[in-house]
Amino acid sequence: MSRLGRAKKAANRLRKLQFIWGIAVLLGGFASVLNITDFRCITVNLVSEGARIFIRSHELEWQHHAAQTSTARAACCAPAY
Repeated sequence: MSRLGRAKKAANRLRKLQFIWGIAVLLGGFASVLNITDFRCITVNLVSEGARIFIRSHELEWQHHAAQTSTARAACCAPAY
């Protein structure tokens, strides 16, 4: 595995750990102990990671839809010789 592959794998693992830690802090009752800056940072991290997960989960569906529309457009609008 290349260095880039290992770095990406490490970054993904760190993101997962951060996501789980943030959920545990907010849902585990520790939010009342946090100051407002820490609470906002955790909330921003969770929202951004949740958006990334949502986008990735629908990425294949969007690619499939784009391929279908481009194929249909090419068949529809092809010049007739």
